[in-house]
Amino acid sequence: MNRTFLLELGVEEFPAKVVSQSSQALRESIETLLGQEGIGYEHITTLATPRRIGVSIAGMSPRQPDRRMEKLGPAVESAFDSDGHPTKALQGFARGQKVEVAELEKIETPKGIYMGRSWIEPGKATAEVLAAALPGLIQAIPFPKSMRWGNHRLRFCRPLHWIVALLGDEVIPFELEMVAAGRTTRGHRFLAPTPVPLVQADDYLTAMEAAKVMPVELARRQKIAADIALCAQDAGGVLVEDEALLEEVTNLVEWPVPVIGHVDGRFMALPREVLMTSMRSHQKFFVIEGGDGHLLPRFITVANLESDAMAAIQAGNERVLRARLSDGMFFFDQDRKHPLSHRIAGLEGVTFAKGLGSMADKSARVRRLAPLLAPAVDAAFGGACEAAADRAAELAKADLLTEMVGEFPELQGIMGEKYARHDGEPEAVAVALREQYLPTGREDSALPATAAGTVLALADRIDTLVGAFGIGMRPTGSQDPYGLRRAALGVLRIVLAGSLRLNLRKIFAHAIEGFPAGMLTVEPQTLSDDLTAFVAGRLPGLWSHPQDVIAAALAVVDDDPVLVQARVEALSAFRAGEAAASLAAAHKRIHNILAKAVDEPKRLPHEGEQGLEAEEGALLDAVVALGAQIEEAVSGQAWVDALTLTAQFREPVDRFFDTILVMAEEPSVRSRRLGLLAEIHGLFRLVGDIALLDVAAEVA
Repeated sequence: MNRTFLLELGVEEFPAKVVSQSSQALRESIETLLGQEGIGYEHITTLATPRRIGVSIAGMSPRQPDRRMEKLGPAVESAFDSDGHPTKALQGFARGQKVEVAELEKIETPKGIYMGRSWIEPGKATAEVLAAALPGLIQAIPFPKSMRWGNHRLRFCRPLHWIVALLGDEVIPFELEMVAAGRTTRGHRFLAPTPVPLVQADDYLTAMEAAKVMPVELARRQKIAADIALCAQDAGGVLVEDEALLEEVTNLVEWPVPVIGHVDGRFMALPREVLMTSMRSHQKFFVIEGGDGHLLPRFITVANLESDAMAAIQAGNERVLRARLSDGMFFFDQDRKHPLSHRIAGLEGVTFAKGLGSMADKSARVRRLAPLLAPAVDAAFGGACEAAADRAAELAKADLLTEMVGEFPELQGIMGEKYARHDGEPEAVAVALREQYLPTGREDSALPATAAGTVLALADRIDTLVGAFGIGMRPTGSQDPYGLRRAALGVLRIVLAGSLRLNLRKIFAHAIEGFPAGMLTVEPQTLSDDLTAFVAGRLPGLWSHPQDVIAAALAVVDDDPVLVQARVEALSAFRAGEAAASLAAAHKRIHNILAKAVDEPKRLPHEGEQGLEAEEGALLDAVVALGAQIEEAVSGQAWVDALTLTAQFREPVDRFFDTILVMAEEPSVRSRRLGLLAEIHGLFRLVGDIALLDVAAEVA
């Protein structure tokens, strides 16, 4: 009879970010094990709280199915001699299997017929399989950081205190570092601290509810979301949605109880972002806003217990928030006593990065780079932004020296905008100070919406990329201390969203010149090429186009993302059509012979040249006629038209190869024929490298 399997690992409180990751990793490894071992089940539920991770699996088979096993010996043709007697190879195989030759049989395989042995291997009891495998699976759970405790050798995210492993009412016997699997779990640390024995696995959820624990993460999350939405409604507003905070809070509690608190009205004069950062980021409070979009002087926190002293919990949260907002109010008042411009000089004492100078140096480099970016941005936005971008670059990092940003670093740029506006700076400058940090890295995050903000966001990231790569701080594996992958993606998202025609290789070269001699250790040309390749290498992650199409476009141009995108879209559309096969066939014939004649001299024959054979002249005529049309289409960026025209070479190329000996003995003849093919090959590459297109797969 199928039974429920329960595995629960009881731990000291995991960090919130680890709870979901580790429980999912455990689930996936158990699913893999059951699949490999042929053990059936109905459905699996993940268990995850700060104090426990595990799985509950309903309808698990009591044992593995019996399996037919095979052992192959020699092929039939090698197993018997011409008289039909067993060869030494077959006899040796039988001895190795400890059976008689007569007990062997013919076994058909995709590779042919072999002599071999087959037998039925009885399935093992599920409990036996689990007892052998679970210790290894548990020890293999990946954690961002792990630890040892006491005299134990086991490495885990936090100390392991108990293990529940039940198949129905049967304990799965195994042990990890003196912690033996059993049937006793624990309830809530404060509300139900006594051990909770389980008779069988099916009792788990009921027992946990009685012990004030909601062990299923999804159910706990749904309850919190419903409860806080209702609390916000009761407070006369709506919840400011925050999925990240909801996920974090879900994994901070086992028995969630919402508590509404009040914000002292005098603090409501603080900027919205200061209030939200204090409540959401620092205190894990949910924020409520009214119908007019303004924040209400209320908050919701989620306690990890229910108590008669909920009023005291509310008062404690209000007291902590009051202290933090009092600091914020003081910082806000103090910061506004001095304009941002008075803080610029102080940036000399703020290090940007080791080996890359100060924040003042970075601001100067960004100011130098901005005029190179402004024309393309102006063309996209329809205005002139150079003056605003220059002033914004000068003030860009000044808010780092404010009291508010010193206390709340995540408000950099946001406070810069507010203080600049207070100082009477132009609105375009103020907005740019905030927009320089957009996008924040998430795919759905906002992009700069103003010209000056766009220039500043690009220049800042380009300077960071050049500086880090220039001193050898390239990302490696999971290590990316300067966030260079995020910076590159930010550049691409801004450029593509605004259709900004920028040559990144030239921009990187210009930015490199802005660093003092000797600061960068990588040769300038190498550095600009490496940076261009690095940024271009992020493009495939932004698009859903086939990888071969993207590779074909990047092989021809990699420093103008908008141009790459246009070529990719054209190649993708063309690749799906019938003409693609013709282009691929013509390209293949030309590419193959040119690859064998790399060192051969090549000369393009001129129109009317004497001595050309008929098909040679016809191909030259096609080059002249089609070549002009292709180049005109390319200059007009009519990429699909250019590809369609190029495909028309198929017929004259085929006739040429069918009647003309390209590698003629006479060097001058060979040279002009190779030159003719090389000219066509060059036309083929005007849109993309056709050799990289998987056209056959598309046509099929």
